[in-house]
Amino acid sequence: MGKLARVAHDFSLRAMMVLCFGVYIAFLFLLSLSIPENPFVVALGFLPVLLYLVTIFTLLQLGKTIVALVYLLPLVFSILYYVAWTFSLIPEFAAMDGGILAVLNLVVSYVYAMILSFVHPVNRNHILSDNAVRVKEHSKRVKSRTEVPKIPLAEEEVKVTIRAIEDKCKAINFVVGRVYSDKKGGSKTLREKIVIPRELYNAFSELTDEEGSYDKLKLLSVVENIYARLRRLTHPERELFEIKVGKLPVKRNDDGSDRVLDVLVKNDKDPVEDYHKAAVKVCEQVVEYLRKSSGVRK
Repeated sequence: MGKLARVAHDFSLRAMMVLCFGVYIAFLFLLSLSIPENPFVVALGFLPVLLYLVTIFTLLQLGKTIVALVYLLPLVFSILYYVAWTFSLIPEFAAMDGGILAVLNLVVSYVYAMILSFVHPVNRNHILSDNAVRVKEHSKRVKSRTEVPKIPLAEEEVKVTIRAIEDKCKAINFVVGRVYSDKKGGSKTLREKIVIPRELYNAFSELTDEEGSYDKLKLLSVVENIYARLRRLTHPERELFEIKVGKLPVKRNDDGSDRVLDVLVKNDKDPVEDYHKAAVKVCEQVVEYLRKSSGVRK
């Protein structure tokens, strides 16, 4: 997050904090006017909400808040409140209807949780995407590592380079297995249409003898086949298979117009687009090198 973005975020966070506490105080004030109770008792009755707001905004300032806490803390504070009322741990609680107040505190706290998560976009990004920001930064680092510069391949570099293809293919296949699992409407037959067949990248070791030399024409055939399978991931789903609804939801267009690669990106946390880009780039370089060195025309 840049400096200006951080300043804007901090300002927006403080504004949201003032708004939330202002609404809380106004709520207590109006409630005190409408019922014949001491304002202190009214405030004590909604202590869990106050504790929730203080805790959440403190964690937000420290940058420690995650989604689980936003929605878990209201339940924790309401349960603690109910336990304190049940066992008379605080004398002032004895005259209150702890059961109803615990539920009301839970409801009010969840209203605040929804406001913090959805209404305010900056806080939403901070609360819901603190992890996402880290994942995004990690993806950028992965991308910088996986991007392959356009350099001429030397003879001794080919084996190392094709190993990079093998690693990326395996990573892509793992993502395909997760996104197109049986529970998500996939099947073994469907997956076989879009994965990179294991026998292709396993052939690399078979094409290299003990002295480290390899058959360029056979290797060219293998890499071209892998390249074709990688290109298939850029086709719309409806061109490759029939979409079926599974027990678990999958983010995609119902008409099958999404590319397979886009469906993988939407439904998995791994940087599969980077894997794919790197594998395609390496394949193109290896194919170009092998064609030139073996005299094969396009």
